[in-house]
Amino acid sequence: MHLLPAETRRQAVLLSSNYALYGDMSQRVTHTLGEFSPHVEVYSIDESFVGFQGFDPATLEARGHRLRQTVRQWTGIPVSVGFAATRVLAKLANRAAKKIPAYEGVCLLEADSPATRSLLSQLPVTELWGIARRTGERLALMGINSAWELRKADPKRIRKAFSVVMERIVWELRGHAAIELDDMSVPKKQ
Repeated sequence: MHLLPAETRRQAVLLSSNYALYGDMSQRVTHTLGEFSPHVEVYSIDESFVGFQGFDPATLEARGHRLRQTVRQWTGIPVSVGFAATRVLAKLANRAAKKIPAYEGVCLLEADSPATRSLLSQLPVTELWGIARRTGERLALMGINSAWELRKADPKRIRKAFSVVMERIVWELRGHAAIELDDMSVPKKQ
């Protein structure tokens, strides 16, 4: 047996997968989300879109904080909440809610706000939902490197060079709902 010097030793933690437990917890979270809105679309085992149409926009941030608190209390699972007019922007809002402490886990993005422009300007296009590395490389050849640059791009030019789904991403970045969950299907996880 060979021992490494203390300064080069590493520790590892091995955890087993318990898919039955993950599925059960996912169902509990989904049930809890249903207490806040009748419009819950499960995207994956750990992600859902919740529709808040018809609710007073001035109440959304407070609702988001209550939702986080309730999910944590009922399931023990911490969640982040991102509000926006479209799925692409909602995923961006959720990312900001997770990563930017000032949002305290809840981010409300409006399509034309300075906060949204700032986030989109700083975000590499490959960090957007539905844009992989190769597509990002092709966009870079067109001079599109940030999510903000994609938002400003001509949707018809993007559709011609890529696909209707890419055109829809441009519209979503502008605040116009254009993507259904079927458009962005999740690859099967093993």
